[in-house]
Amino acid sequence: MLKSEKEAFNWGFEAGFLRSPVNPRMLLLNRTPEIDCAGDGNTSGNASAWSLVSIANDLLRVDLSSLFNEIASHFRERANRRFYIDLQNAMRQPPAAPHPAQHTSMDCAAEPDHDDWLDPDDPDQEPTQAELNEAEIAINLQKQKERDLDFFAPIFDKAITSHAHGEISGMARYLLENVCRQCVMNITAIPDYRYYSCWMNNNAIECDEINRLYRAVITTSGQLNKQEMASLFSSYLQLESNDMSINATNGETDLTAPVPYDRDNPIRNFPKAKSQIETACVCTNIDLFRALLIVFYQECLELTPLLKNTEAPSLLAQNEEFFPAAIKTSDPRQFRLFDEQLPAIIRFGEAFVYAAKKHLPGNETAQKLEEHLNGIKHMNSAPFMQAFRKNYLEAMRENQIFANGDFHTHAELNDQENLNRLVGLQAVISKAGELYFTEEEWSFASLYARILHELLLCGIMPISCQTCGSLFFPTGPNSKYCDRYNAATKLYCNPRYNAKKHLGRKSPRDVALNMQRKTETAYEKGLTDCAHYFERLGSFVLDGLGPAYQANDLISDELYRTWLSIVNQPNCRAKIKRPDRLEYPYPVLWYGFVRDGNRYVQVEFPGAEYPTLFECLSQLAESPHSKCTLDYKGPGEHPYSSWHVKLHMLLEIIVQINNADHVARPIPLLGIDGPEYVWTDPTVQDTWSTPDACIYSTGTIEDLSFTVYTKGYGPEKQN
Repeated sequence: MLKSEKEAFNWGFEAGFLRSPVNPRMLLLNRTPEIDCAGDGNTSGNASAWSLVSIANDLLRVDLSSLFNEIASHFRERANRRFYIDLQNAMRQPPAAPHPAQHTSMDCAAEPDHDDWLDPDDPDQEPTQAELNEAEIAINLQKQKERDLDFFAPIFDKAITSHAHGEISGMARYLLENVCRQCVMNITAIPDYRYYSCWMNNNAIECDEINRLYRAVITTSGQLNKQEMASLFSSYLQLESNDMSINATNGETDLTAPVPYDRDNPIRNFPKAKSQIETACVCTNIDLFRALLIVFYQECLELTPLLKNTEAPSLLAQNEEFFPAAIKTSDPRQFRLFDEQLPAIIRFGEAFVYAAKKHLPGNETAQKLEEHLNGIKHMNSAPFMQAFRKNYLEAMRENQIFANGDFHTHAELNDQENLNRLVGLQAVISKAGELYFTEEEWSFASLYARILHELLLCGIMPISCQTCGSLFFPTGPNSKYCDRYNAATKLYCNPRYNAKKHLGRKSPRDVALNMQRKTETAYEKGLTDCAHYFERLGSFVLDGLGPAYQANDLISDELYRTWLSIVNQPNCRAKIKRPDRLEYPYPVLWYGFVRDGNRYVQVEFPGAEYPTLFECLSQLAESPHSKCTLDYKGPGEHPYSSWHVKLHMLLEIIVQINNADHVARPIPLLGIDGPEYVWTDPTVQDTWSTPDACIYSTGTIEDLSFTVYTKGYGPEKQN
């Protein structure tokens, strides 16, 4: 047997957890080149930050035990169908001369313990062909791996979908797909799917046991606080909580031990006093730099909810990817990757601190944020960083980084001023150790347990859904329902996802017919622009927002009637309510009001969460005549991106996507869904005479962030 076959399979993810009571993050830091954490095909220096609450809720909606048992059965079936023999033959002989056992019936091959398994460890078994050299073996196994990745990809996708109770995020799906895919990727090392079948069965058993244990632990909420419950949970699973240590001393610091009195030699009873003055406190600058980044990152996450109506959340969303990359590569051996992230982090920090000071004057966390940003700037220009940049290889050679005084900050105990400063720096490292934890995840069950444990440490407790009783983590102060979908009843636990038709409401078809008559009249009068407008408005009402508004429980009958009435007002009769030629009105509902949908809205979201919306807006922005512009697009296939688009266009696109896919979780219908997450100022003037862009409404609903402006705003004014 090849030596590599005796190695244990390890998933290979290094996961970091940033602890915050309001916005905890999970940082996936790839340890294996074949793991692509961001899902964008790039594994070099790869790292990504995900919302821990969102990931946990997604995984709680998946029957993990059933999922992994099904994947295990697929691996077992693959092995039973002689695939193990195929792999071993790929290592033993050319593909043109298959082992005779391959021609046996599939019925016999389906027996897992059949006698004719090819055992490469059997010294009495003589191969039918000359053994291949290692290079040929590697080529054969690589080809087999590529074929199998294509074979298993749809199986993994179908299994995850069937065991998920409702739509799950692209991030959660990526995790589940990756843990299955890594088994196939590893067949070059352990070419036996029976091994991975057992590994998946173990994940199934452990995830089920973790769920049972977690439910039991949270019942102690009347006896223990959340941190104590986290400690109890971790004690059963032997989870560590802190991996960041402080190198505090350099020299002997033991206190003087008692000396026995010598009655026979009294002169020896006067021991010489031991001085500790030579002892120094030491702080490694690399550790301090990393700690400053961690603490600064956590403070940005903590302040973001307080700055939700400002530019700060958008700044963080656009630049957050630099933090996990920098924290991951702060090891001196990865200095160049680390150094590449610093300019972007400092630029972001200056903008975020400015917003925090402007909107939160006197806030203690905002003041600390500025202090820590100044610390990052100071470290960025410190001598040890200059030494790295000047000659990285020389700095690393023969461990000079630890011998050179530039790489340490130290203070003698008799130097009180420097000692106070150094202990303050060590306090930053100590805080970072409490805020950030990283470990290598060897299995999905270990990651799942860690996610649940970290949320308890952050003081975030799950609650039971009032519909199905399942556990979920609340995402708002009034959360009562999880996002599960019941395939049997075809209903979501959350009532607002279940649009019921109001039979007593007037159909939008009547208004659409009026639009058709107005179109004909406009053509007869030679008002071509008006005719085109009424055609579009009829489609807007009949095929766009009309049916969605009619069927929505959150819209009152009175508001719905008001909307229909306002939509029906414009006509093409001269001098009487003739629509403005420059900007025809498209009325929409916006949290209790009817507003003109010609306002611009800036919408931002991660493309992985809403891929169809991402594609629709991208295509719309490419049109030279459309009222949609792309403001920002991050890296990757479906990155976090930002657009400016007319409000009525955005709402139409959302409705069309929701109508086309009844199984997937609907995109929040802005103006109706999630009013508790939206801030609106109805007093903002709605006129074309508005000199500058005024914010009318802003909020974030399920990772969809938006800011609605007055009619006086247009993307061309930014230029």
